[in-house]
Amino acid sequence: MGTLFFDDFKAGDRFESPGMTVTEGQIIDFAIMTGALNAQNSLGSPGFDELKWLKPVRPGDTLRAAGEVLELRPSKAADRGIVRIRYSALNQRGETVFTVIGNQIVRRRPPDRE
Repeated sequence: MGTLFFDDFKAGDRFESPGMTVTEGQIIDFAIMTGALNAQNSLGSPGFDELKWLKPVRPGDTLRAAGEVLELRPSKAADRGIVRIRYSALNQRGETVFTVIGNQIVRRRPPDRE
């Protein structure tokens, strides 16, 4: 995805991460990683909504994260905004195993980089 700023997102944008084969200790790490797809300009998150595990995930499964931008909200602080993204984790069979809506605070593009 590269380095994205709040101003680069549009409602309806979709993206996908490469697959990752998980071990027993990585399953929860993967769930957290889906919220960090834009880590370069992330200023944190006020939380997740609607977290759902839909199918079991087992060691050896290969998961990939897919995201869809649902909403953009400029912040009262001029240098940031909140990007609301629906994340899904899909297994090697293309089955959705996990969904969550993430609220990510993302840095706005500095005026000198427009």
